[in-house]
Amino acid sequence: MAFPAGEARAKFCGLMMPEETNLNEKADVDSPRQQPADEPTGASREWPRLLVLAARDQPFAALLLLFAALSFGGWYAWRATTVPGLVDLDRTEPTTSKLVVNINTAEAAELMLLPEIGKTTSVKIVEERVANGPFCNAAEFGARIKGIGPKTLPKVTPFLEGWIDE
Repeated sequence: MAFPAGEARAKFCGLMMPEETNLNEKADVDSPRQQPADEPTGASREWPRLLVLAARDQPFAALLLLFAALSFGGWYAWRATTVPGLVDLDRTEPTTSKLVVNINTAEAAELMLLPEIGKTTSVKIVEERVANGPFCNAAEFGARIKGIGPKTLPKVTPFLEGWIDE
């Protein structure tokens, strides 16, 4: 079988050459190649060809990607089981916290977090504390604040601290 020469040989070997290239001319290095009107400046006709893998290389690339994915998955599984310090949320004991507010230093927004205490009542508590001083105990607190009666006081008291009598 005889191999073609010149541009026909380049096409036969899979190389893409611009149509306006003459193989017998010497290339001028200093002047850029003239772009056809329909081709944007800086683009090259060879570019799309470079992105496609040859059919003989595709199985190798697929095996390489598979190996990389399995290696990463194996490393992650090994690290999750052998490295101390990682937290397993399914086996972690639940933690609890209790809301406790200092009645003599809390602002109105903090007091609104308490059960049965709204915006109006929390503002009343802060105004009463500023006007008449700190609260000594829960009984005094209930007596000084309108809106906190015998039903509300037992619901709120477990969340309060900072009494003067303590």
